[in-house]
Amino acid sequence: MADLAQYEAVHNPDGDVTYGIVANGNPCAEAILGELSEGPATYTGITDTHPYSVAWSPSGWYVADAGMNAVLKVDRTGHLSTVAVLPPQPVTLTQPMVEALAAEFGAPADAFDCLVGVTYAFEPVPTDVEVDQNGALYVSILPGGPESPALGARGKVFKVNASTGARTTVASELLGARNVAVASDGTLYATELFGGKVTKFANGKRSTAVTVDRPLAVEVHGGYLYVGQFADISFGPTGPEVNEPGSVIRFKR
Repeated sequence: MADLAQYEAVHNPDGDVTYGIVANGNPCAEAILGELSEGPATYTGITDTHPYSVAWSPSGWYVADAGMNAVLKVDRTGHLSTVAVLPPQPVTLTQPMVEALAAEFGAPADAFDCLVGVTYAFEPVPTDVEVDQNGALYVSILPGGPESPALGARGKVFKVNASTGARTTVASELLGARNVAVASDGTLYATELFGGKVTKFANGKRSTAVTVDRPLAVEVHGGYLYVGQFADISFGPTGPEVNEPGSVIRFKR
């Protein structure tokens, strides 16, 4: 239907967006963060495409592209356009965050102390897009950086106007937002992969819909939630070992 790689090569929607160290940098921080990210400590959006999720609408398909950091539309003729470029996700690193990062990378507790106070703008990394009955888009993001709780719960869900690209934040502080579902009554569900639950947002209130290990995906149909559970995999001397296979679990809403 459409060639996203060619579109990215020509347009690169986040090409003018700055990521990396954006405030209070220093040579030590630049060296460490550059090494950890395997690239420059500060950079603009690179040419990269990773269509992570798609959603159908009567006028075509919407694509959450984790590489472009954007939501695209593919109309019925295959024409591609950018609906919205999602914003960078800045974090000002604190002492507990820096110590958690050091532990995660097997470094001494004080090895990354020069990172304290540095503000780093992570790529937003959209992971899912859904269309509600009114045509609005809901987009989850799992910001770049360590895929762990080391920097806190940074996932969000944006509501995006499909015509203008205007966005509002409708859910935040999600620990590993990989997927989202919207019920016909407007209730929003978001998976928290590292939080072990699916979180519900309804009538201005937040609650836990279900508790489940490694929730990767969620869909809502009628009175049920369907949750895709990621396999439990460990890596031994002979390679990956599946401790528990992935599954799809049905829950009453």
